Amino acid sequence: MYVLVKDVSGAGPLGLGHTNLNKDVSDLQGLGFEFFLGFVLVLVVFGVTDENKPDSRFIAPLAIGLTVTLGHLGVVSYTGSSMNPARTFGTAVVTGIWENHWVYWAGPILGGVAAALLYTLFFAAPEVDSHSSEKYRQVQQSDDKEVKTFYSIPDHPM
Repeated sequence: MYVLVKDVSGAGPLGLGHTNLNKDVSDLQGLGFEFFLGFVLVLVVFGVTDENKPDSRFIAPLAIGLTVTLGHLGVVSYTGSSMNPARTFGTAVVTGIWENHWVYWAGPILGGVAAALLYTLFFAAPEVDSHSSEKYRQVQQSDDKEVKTFYSIPDHPM
């Protein structure tokens, strides 16, 4: 595949979407950036898709999309903001550039694991008994205030 794209203008680290560290960013700084991106993304995904918070599922696509967008906009000039090891692996195969490749695997994976542990241990919503939820409670006799008001209207045909 590299033979097909080696003459393409910009096929190096800045072309074809290849992620590579900025010359002013060290390996450990790059690892920190990618760790942070993976951490934030997994934390947001866990938060908006928690099965014990059904009302938050409606905003899940927006929240996840904004997280990815802001992550890319904030870090793209430092590491290329991979956020996904498969994204970096694919472009590395095509371009043949494997420099600092470990950063794009270790960072997001470690960040994702840390976020998953943090969410499940400290931030997960407690289980809610679906029958005791106020939102879905059965109507009681004392709740007919509206019905009584409706029937007390003088011009009502009933």
